[in-house]
Amino acid sequence: MTETQLITQLRENIKEALATVTLANSPTIYKLIQTESGYRNIEEMIIAKMIQNNFSASACIPHLEREL
Repeated sequence: MTETQLITQLRENIKEALATVTLANSPTIYKLIQTESGYRNIEEMIIAKMIQNNFSASACIPHLEREL
């Protein structure tokens, strides 16, 4: 798998995880991902947390919500 394919797959996994975010379950993240820049910031935070803690994209969301 090429680097481009890995990045695409990673971003797709994050997109799927963020699709489950609602105002009820993660209000801060939900508000942030409503804009392109907010989405990109959250995406970068998820990538960093995935690398640092070996979490899945969906496991990062509740942790980030508590940190924000």
